[in-house]
Amino acid sequence: MGKTCLRSTKDAIAGHWTVPPKYRTAEQDAAEEWLVTCYLGNNRYFWLPCFRFTRWYLFFASFLVQFCIGSLYSWSVFNKPIDLHVYDDNKAGRAVNAFYIAVGVFGTTTAIMGPWIERHGPRAGVVLGTSSFLIGNIIVAIGVHYKAIAAIYIGYGIFCGFGMGLCYISPVSALQKWFPDYRGTAAGFAVGGYGAGSVVWAKVYLPCIDAVGLSSTFILIGCVMAFAMYVCAIVLRSPHHEFVVSGLNIHGEAVDEADELIHRGEKVSVLSSHEYESITTPTARDVQEIVEPTTATNTLVRKLTLIDAIKTPDFLCMYIMFFGNQLYGLIVLSKLSSMCTDIFKKSADQAADIVSINGVFNCCGRLVFPLVSDVIVRKFNVEHSFARKCLYFYALASQAIILGTIPILMRNNNYTGFVAEIFILTASYGGGFGTIPAFLTDMFGAFNIGAMHGLILTAWSIGGVVGGITFNHTYGNQIADGWEIHEAYIYTVRRIFIIVIVGFVVLFFVRTEAADRFEPGYHLSLFGKRMSRANNSCMHSVQMKIANHWTVTRNPCSLEQYDAEEWLFTFYLGKDRYYSAKYLQFSRWYLFFASFLVQFCIGSLYSWSVFNKPIDDYVYDDPKAGHAVNAFYIAVGVFGTTTAIMGPWIERNGPRSGVMLGTTSFLLGHIIVALGVAHKAIVLVYLGYGLFCGFGMGLCYIAPVSALQKWFPDYRGTAAGFAVAGYGAGAVAWAKVYRPCIEAVGVPSTFLVVGCIMAGTMYFCAIVLRTPHLEFTVGGLNMHGEMVEESEMTTGNVAPVTSKLQYESTMSENEIDFIISTNAQVRKLSLIDAIKSMDFLCMYLMFFANQIYGLVVLSKLSNMCTDIFGRSGDEAANIVSINGVFNCFGRLFFSLSSDLVARYFNIEHAFARKCVFYTTLILQVVIVGTTPMLIRNNEYTAFVVEIFILTASYGGGFGTIPAFLTDMFGAFNIGAMHGLILTAWSIGGVVGGITFNNAYSSHIEAGVSISEAYISTVNDIFIIIVAGLVVLLFVRTNPMDRFDAGYNYSIFGRRIISIKGKEKAQKDPLHQII
Repeated sequence: MGKTCLRSTKDAIAGHWTVPPKYRTAEQDAAEEWLVTCYLGNNRYFWLPCFRFTRWYLFFASFLVQFCIGSLYSWSVFNKPIDLHVYDDNKAGRAVNAFYIAVGVFGTTTAIMGPWIERHGPRAGVVLGTSSFLIGNIIVAIGVHYKAIAAIYIGYGIFCGFGMGLCYISPVSALQKWFPDYRGTAAGFAVGGYGAGSVVWAKVYLPCIDAVGLSSTFILIGCVMAFAMYVCAIVLRSPHHEFVVSGLNIHGEAVDEADELIHRGEKVSVLSSHEYESITTPTARDVQEIVEPTTATNTLVRKLTLIDAIKTPDFLCMYIMFFGNQLYGLIVLSKLSSMCTDIFKKSADQAADIVSINGVFNCCGRLVFPLVSDVIVRKFNVEHSFARKCLYFYALASQAIILGTIPILMRNNNYTGFVAEIFILTASYGGGFGTIPAFLTDMFGAFNIGAMHGLILTAWSIGGVVGGITFNHTYGNQIADGWEIHEAYIYTVRRIFIIVIVGFVVLFFVRTEAADRFEPGYHLSLFGKRMSRANNSCMHSVQMKIANHWTVTRNPCSLEQYDAEEWLFTFYLGKDRYYSAKYLQFSRWYLFFASFLVQFCIGSLYSWSVFNKPIDDYVYDDPKAGHAVNAFYIAVGVFGTTTAIMGPWIERNGPRSGVMLGTTSFLLGHIIVALGVAHKAIVLVYLGYGLFCGFGMGLCYIAPVSALQKWFPDYRGTAAGFAVAGYGAGAVAWAKVYRPCIEAVGVPSTFLVVGCIMAGTMYFCAIVLRTPHLEFTVGGLNMHGEMVEESEMTTGNVAPVTSKLQYESTMSENEIDFIISTNAQVRKLSLIDAIKSMDFLCMYLMFFANQIYGLVVLSKLSNMCTDIFGRSGDEAANIVSINGVFNCFGRLFFSLSSDLVARYFNIEHAFARKCVFYTTLILQVVIVGTTPMLIRNNEYTAFVVEIFILTASYGGGFGTIPAFLTDMFGAFNIGAMHGLILTAWSIGGVVGGITFNNAYSSHIEAGVSISEAYISTVNDIFIIIVAGLVVLLFVRTNPMDRFDAGYNYSIFGRRIISIKGKEKAQKDPLHQII
């Protein structure tokens, strides 16, 4: 008996969550040709043969139904009247719970009843929902009359919530089937009525209460709404299963008739994606290439069962994202009237006006966002689901900014700013509701939309029940504890901010690429490039993700790309299409200037010290607060982390993609910093400059350097030095620009002006940047530095560009073979093997030591000049600028010297770079050892001279390290290896810099003099630099040591250490020569 009961329960649940296609009878087809038709039972229908039915009537019927149930968003107008009537206290805060209960029941209803609506159609759903809604309003009226809050909760919370849930998803589900060519617009127009309802009903409620009383208002308005919805239910219906419009069936699949029209070049009856495709791709072959993948995708989507759709990780991510998108808007809409009256002391009429206007923005957001998603699809010819995803990125980003700034507006009693932000918030909130039906239909199919839409609305109901009631309870407790009203509201804003950020991040993992979704396992692509793959085994999937990311493979360029990149200005349009401005032929020498300019812009990082005091003074009214400098240290940390993680991505996608993405993040960061400074929110300064700018600068730093190492195998050191010299040059220029700009337009506007100028420059340079094709040769060398056959045939002659061949032509045959074999061994190094080598570890520690003191000095130089030596701000800015000249000079001089040493003394290139690092580290040891004496004796001139030399050696390390890494680990690994080694710089910034800043502040608070506070850390840094000098000895530049089995180490050609591995050395050409 028990097993039978359990089995029947399982069958009932499975039956409920299975949505079979519904086929219509001939009688139903005949009846539903007319607008007004009623089902009488037993397959009998009554209709009025007056008006023929057309799908456009559904727009108005759906809008009107949503308009009526949109009264939910005007409930806040009832909060104080009900609390006053029932409890004689308009601040009792109990009536709002009816709203939260209604939201919870609303969402539960949509989740459970979705499959039922798919089986029975929208008419049955709206009739049942309207009946429940009318009964609920009658019960609320009785509860208000008898001052029974429980009846209000039951009537509005349960009955009205149930009815509104049915009436919400029924018309939306129908519209998604009737309008496969306008899914976003149809959904937006329908749920736009929901927002419009809140506008009208918020204006109607108060006059109605004044005219007939509180309880009678629910009777009167409930009857008016119910009548309107009953009439609309007659119009609503589902399309025939073979319904076709604009060449599409209800699933969005192209049908044969539309294909024939397109092949003939004729337009279909209603503008659709096919009409757009027939215009932009006029040939039959092109149409087939574009339409068939989309059709195949829609076919796969159509075959998704409801259970399979629910179980996908994409739906889980969409659910979390949708929860983050609606949570704060839901709370604001329920408390907006109270917030206006309690925080800003506005009247009830003024608050009602704001609620109404806010409803306009809710309505506009619901209509505009999905409409824009349809426009994006047609304008940019992108996947429908990807266009909806972009809209959610915008909505969540808008909410994150608003949540970060709204506490400031409340504390400053800035009512206008508060209202403006609430309107924008509500538009993005409404846009989420308007876009989600089309997004779900694109992702999971027309047969599943009712159930999936209902399920995802439970995220909204959970936000209402858990979030809303929790908010109300917390608010009540804080008021009871004596908190100010605005602080009680602000308390929860900070926590909701985190939820919105989580939603934004999770949205990245919603896969809109069909190949990712329907292949076995888990796959994720970004801009058509597969970023991750997963199989059934969790551990194996993690290993595969890591291995795939850290495996650098170069795809040969297509013929179209090869032809396009013969020109200087060329743009990738997608699908292997390019646009080229055929005016200037491309030459690799243009990359020098483009790379220099990109580095010049992001070199502004080294001028941050000019901002330290102005920001501290602006935010804390104390120029010596010492908080602004932390933004620099965070930026350095994110910079290095970005270069480490994104290096392989740049190697796969090229420098143009890297600079484009980096510039966008860099620009957003400057905008956020401007907002943070304007509102005195240091957290936004850290977020904007530290995270966004740090990420952008990291990408823009390694992308051009990696490209230059491939384009200039004959001038690796010079190319790297010239590029990163722009970084030092930027510090010179921007340090001189910042202060006059601050005086002219203020600190916040400076970030906007400068950020836009830099971003425009870098976007322009990104167009020029590119990677050479795999068969590129120059100066008798390929990109790996290997001699090619053509060059060998002209041994003894000067190559077209001065290169290693010029001096290698004088070598013996064995020596030439030795170098060829060495370069071949380096080229064969995998990225993982390069990272795991002992040489890279030693180079990492050496590079950390080379930059740690220079990094600290660069961030505090302006302060040191003013605080220790008593110089003015202008003098300090001049020193920062001149110091930047030495930074720039060092980056170019030391790297150029490494090339000259290699050629003049005819030695290994890697050994020449090693000698340069010996020079820089020895100089730093001397300077760090003598700087404390100069500070104590107030020797300003000598101090400045030493700092200049220190900065030149510090910059020289950055200029030389790319060529050093390329010589050691190969051209294909340079992007990733360069990024990884820059984490040593970021660690120096985060750990060393912030530790230095905290130690300095502690010394000052303890009463130590400023000069001694600086000197106290110098002695510790001295030890680190000496350790780096020692570690450099163990970097093996001798190929025989590196590629022989085991561990070997030689000095001046003599082997000092030889630890053989278990396996014998391979008999490759390198060992035979040796």
